[in-house]
Amino acid sequence: MQIRCVQRTNGRLDMTEKQVVKDQHFVPAFYLRRFTNGDGFLERLVLPDAKVLPTPRKPEKEANDLFFYGVKTGEEDDISQDVEAFWKSIEDFIAPKLDGVVEKIVQNKQLSPFDEEVIALLAAMLYMRTPLFRQTMNHNMGKLEKQLYQMRAGDPRYTDHLLRVAESSGMELTRERAEEVREFILGGEYDLVFTNALHLRFMITEFEGFRNMFYGAKWRFYIVKGEGQFVTSSAPCIEVFPEKWDFFYGPSFYQRGHFLPLGPNVLAEAISPFGPGKRVKRMSVDDDQVFLYNIQQANWSHIPDQPRYSRCYATRKTELQELIENRKRRPGSLLLKAVARKVAQGL
Repeated sequence: MQIRCVQRTNGRLDMTEKQVVKDQHFVPAFYLRRFTNGDGFLERLVLPDAKVLPTPRKPEKEANDLFFYGVKTGEEDDISQDVEAFWKSIEDFIAPKLDGVVEKIVQNKQLSPFDEEVIALLAAMLYMRTPLFRQTMNHNMGKLEKQLYQMRAGDPRYTDHLLRVAESSGMELTRERAEEVREFILGGEYDLVFTNALHLRFMITEFEGFRNMFYGAKWRFYIVKGEGQFVTSSAPCIEVFPEKWDFFYGPSFYQRGHFLPLGPNVLAEAISPFGPGKRVKRMSVDDDQVFLYNIQQANWSHIPDQPRYSRCYATRKTELQELIENRKRRPGSLLLKAVARKVAQGL
């Protein structure tokens, strides 16, 4: 789809064409291509349905939605195109450099600060722009705002406040009805719904900060030495919360685990820069370890009732079938445990 833009220059009208991107990726195609088979197709696992789809698909057709970056998903607006252009500029910087960086990792060559910058940009981008990040952000904001509403409604004078607001607005409101509204707010049996505006603004304004945190992290690279392969997902840079913590506001960024598959044979982990050990370290992993990392990737990418937004991707069906078979053998176990913990934490 193209639109024609008219711009007046020195008294003349210039006609230019601007491309409107309708199908907007939340996981870029250049990254997903790293997990395609020899024919350029992705194998797909729908996490909420625990189903491996029979037909592979081109990465250009996956991990996207109609005007995903619009204020309302599916509705075209200028903001959707601005955000799309922002991410495209980041993608265009990373894409031609990533192969060389991953090759250095696999061949045990020293990474330069520039190489680490590429990994940090990729991790921050794949961490922030996904539906899972958007859902978590909106959920947490709704939870906070609900608490603020309940604090205000907890004041016995809140009923009188509602009556004054109604009177100043020319609305008819009885004291009985105002008290019902107050009790409803205190009960908390409701959810607050947001547009995408909060997420869109946060991505643009806070991207540099997250890039800096990933750049400041120490990196551990896990390299496959067996026959297994890493999978990726619709939330490629997963965030893993610890089992327990003693902080009121939850664990800090560096107290959480961050894992990012760089390809079927390499997984990156960003860890705290404040602990002991080298800044960059490589470790070999066997097939059993790869399988556990794949379960972790599936667990922390899972969005219930959101099959379009909650998927795993792989070069071959083998790794995806293993995840399903594990759940069949151990129902309610590994594949669901972390998800249950995530829900309990209110994420």
